[in-house]
Formats: sequence, C-alpha cells, structure tokens
Amino acid sequence: MYRLYLPFTNMNFSINSFFEKYKHLKNPKDDKIRIAIIISDVLGIEIGEELVEIKKDTLSIKADSYLKTEIFMRKDKILEALNQNKFFITEIR
Repeated sequence: MYRLYLPFTNMNFSINSFFEKYKHLKNPKDDKIRIAIIISDVLGIEIGEELVEIKKDTLSIKADSYLKTEIFMRKDKILEALNQNKFFITEIR
C-alpha cells in the first residue's frame, strides 16, 4: 500500500494568515462613492463617483465650471465634512 505524502497540507492555513493582513484595506471605489455622496450632501447637487479622483491627500473633481465654482465656494464645509468622515483630504482641485 502506498501513502501519498502532501507536504503542504496546511497550505490553507498559511494562505489565510497571509491574506489576513490585507483585510483592513479599503476598496478605492467605495471611497470615491462615499466622497461623492458627502460632497453631494454639502452642495445639494448630485455628483457622480466618476468625477472624483483621489491622490494622496488631494481631491480632484472633473466637472464643468459651474460645479467647480460651487465646490470652491463651499470648500471649507466640504473639507470639514470629509474630515469628520475620516477622509483626511487637505486640498480640493
């Protein structure tokens, strides 16, 4: 009778423990959606997630001049709302 030796029988455990350290990472798309919702609440104008870009601590909005004017007029309120929701954005462009 032959025995099959599997040296990596505990492989599931090691893979699970490897990926355990990445569970806390957030999906960037979820952040964009939440940021768009926060900005929409402050402005009273619906903003789509496709207009939002995040790079480090800077938020870029790809929008027409009317919307950008509204955003910059209420920039301080938007930054405050974002920081209250644990988005540490320091600049809006």
